[in-house]
Formats: sequence, C-alpha cells, structure tokens
Amino acid sequence: MNYLMTEEYAGTMSTVIPVIMLAGAVEVAVLNQKWQQGSHLLLRALTGEGPEITRDERDSMRGMFMLGIVWIGLCVASFVAETGLILWLVGDERSPSPILALFTAWVSILGFSVVTLGGFALAIRRLFKTLFTPLRRVERQQQRSGQDQV
Repeated sequence: MNYLMTEEYAGTMSTVIPVIMLAGAVEVAVLNQKWQQGSHLLLRALTGEGPEITRDERDSMRGMFMLGIVWIGLCVASFVAETGLILWLVGDERSPSPILALFTAWVSILGFSVVTLGGFALAIRRLFKTLFTPLRRVERQQQRSGQDQV
C-alpha cells in the first residue's frame, strides 16, 4: 500500500490533530488535579499524619500516572505531526511525503483510540469496582471469621 500526502488529507488532519490534542490537554489537566489530591494523601500517609493508602488508591494513582505519560507522549507526537503538516502545506512543492502521511495517520489513530478507550476504561473500572467491592467485603469478612475460629 502506498501512503501519499495530499492537500485534502493534510488540510483535514491539520484540523483533526488539534482537536485530539485539546482532548488530551483536558484529560491531562484532570489527571493532574486528581494526581495532586492523591499525592497529598500519599504524603500524609507516609509521614503518619493521615490514614494508610489502600491498594485501590495506589492502583488508581499508578493508572493515572501511566495515562498521563501516554497523553504527554501523544501530545508531543501530535505537535510534531501538526508542525510537519503545516510546513508541508506552506511549501511550494507538494511532494508525496509518505513518511509524514503515515506518521500523521498513526498519531491520529492512537490519539483517537486513547480518547475513546480512556473514557471506556474509566467507566468499566467504575462498573467493576461497584459490582465487586461488596463481594470483596464479604470475602474479607469470611476470611476474618475463619481466622478468628483458628
């Protein structure tokens, strides 16, 4: 398959990528706010001034950190792709630029995937947490009562 940069494609992608970057910036801002709240809890727990951090809270902070790293990487890649598109559009020679076309396609596909799947992942995580938290409590109570009998 041949990948070619065309004026229509470059024009379309030069408007799509900033939208993905905007969604990423919003998500990073939300993650940063949650991270700051979580890091205060973590610091208080480590200094003994607050309650101990639960496993779910640690996992949540780890997930937020990883998603933030993914978004930062995607924003950098989007910036590079957008810059390449703008430079290609302002140039007087319209070379096929297959590398730029393919790079731009992958950046937009990955960005769109993270926007879409990130929201679904959070919703699914909340659903599972809602469904399985009562089951965990029952298991813990059963384990405690089993230990008390020993």
